[in-house]
Amino acid sequence: MLRRSSRAEHPLLPRPGERTVPVRVRAPAGRNARGWRDGGVCAPCAGRGPVAGRCRSGPVGAGRGGVPAARAPGGAGSAEAAASPVRRNGRDVLRRARRTPVTDPLRCKRDERAYPMATLCRPAVSVPEHVITMQQTLDLARTIHADHPQLQLALRLMENTGVQKRHLLRPIEETLRHDGFEIRNRIYEAEAKARVPAVIDRALEDAELRAADIDVIIYVSCTGFMMPSLTAWLINTMGFRGDTRQVPIAQLGCAAGGAAINRAHDFCTAYPEANALIVACEFCSLCYQPTDLGVGNLLSNGLFGDGVAAAVMRGRGGTGVALERNGSYLVPETEDWIAYDVRSTGFHFKLDKRVPGTMEPLAPALKELAGQHGWDASDLDFYIIHAGGPRILDDLSKFLGVPAEAFRFSRATLTEYGNIASAVVLDALRRMFDEGGVHPTARGLLAGFGPGITAEMSLGRWTVSERASERLGTRVISDVPDRVLVEEPTRAG
Repeated sequence: MLRRSSRAEHPLLPRPGERTVPVRVRAPAGRNARGWRDGGVCAPCAGRGPVAGRCRSGPVGAGRGGVPAARAPGGAGSAEAAASPVRRNGRDVLRRARRTPVTDPLRCKRDERAYPMATLCRPAVSVPEHVITMQQTLDLARTIHADHPQLQLALRLMENTGVQKRHLLRPIEETLRHDGFEIRNRIYEAEAKARVPAVIDRALEDAELRAADIDVIIYVSCTGFMMPSLTAWLINTMGFRGDTRQVPIAQLGCAAGGAAINRAHDFCTAYPEANALIVACEFCSLCYQPTDLGVGNLLSNGLFGDGVAAAVMRGRGGTGVALERNGSYLVPETEDWIAYDVRSTGFHFKLDKRVPGTMEPLAPALKELAGQHGWDASDLDFYIIHAGGPRILDDLSKFLGVPAEAFRFSRATLTEYGNIASAVVLDALRRMFDEGGVHPTARGLLAGFGPGITAEMSLGRWTVSERASERLGTRVISDVPDRVLVEEPTRAG
């Protein structure tokens, strides 16, 4: 039997004399993995991990308890209430509501401190040693495409990206030479194996974990292909357990960084004691195609860069962004706006001229996700956004009604590294860490955009682990195991 919760915990319990409709809510008995006593939770909370009797918006599954009829499925005024009571065992009884209780997620006021949430820790990022500036890029374009009829337009678009420099896997002379898809893919595999492990080691160190503590590796990349995925090689060579799950994602492009965060969040919600490793490996320079002469291709040649990033999501503990909700959205009829044309020469990038304007249909999706969580997307403390180009950030600032400064981390990534595809979101988050993070319990939004047109979005709060809190001299105001909220630094004397 489930614990019958007190009225103080659940204001929506029936008041004296109020008719009730029985509602079943499935929840484990006894104590859950976090040590909380089990109790009734609302429908949204029931699907979001071990909330244990902490929800304050009903319905309550306590034996034969129920919620007020006027506020429940089958309540007064509902279609279900129109039916007459059924007769069972010789007596009239109220008909049961649907199995899944219908509760408005916007009214869910559960205490977020009631259970530990998965925390995205500090990402580690590495870029190759070969650097090309925007001025060098423009000079090359003038030399290589001197007779291109739209050269001036392409040059103007490249200058407007705001990119100052990019990092490339190989010297520019080798980058411009096409040795064939087979050789390029061999380079991808060799360089990934050479560069990814060091980044993973730093991410594990920042999360204060070992390779053996990881339960799933989510590897995202759209610039090379391997089967088996690099995850198999990592498990065999870096000390990960043999039962580590592998989730390679290859076809979400720039949105894959946000998707990896969301899938890690889903995994840690399903398995609250688990830890997830996210790895993004993007060598965009290996996709350079000298025969692609469209304006969109010339723009891409001056926009994309190479980079590797990794981050750990801890099921318990850790300092970083404690995720609370995630979501996805696909803009209808836009699947061909960002695409690969796969030929014998490799991946040929296709970019529709309408792509920069996609924030107009995507901004409402961000607002809706925040609204479902009871937040206002225009009034958050930090924004970690995929910076595909300057207009994406400018338009998002306009449609969300937030100052341009709110996207300074994403804009810094674009300026210094260019668009490093799925690694952009992780690098922007890394920059927020490097700035010292944000104030305790600050609320924020993370989002990646890419082919589809797809948006992968998540919401979370800044949180500090108990160990880090002690090092910083902060005062603990939460009783959640391995998770603290800090009020302010204590003052000596």
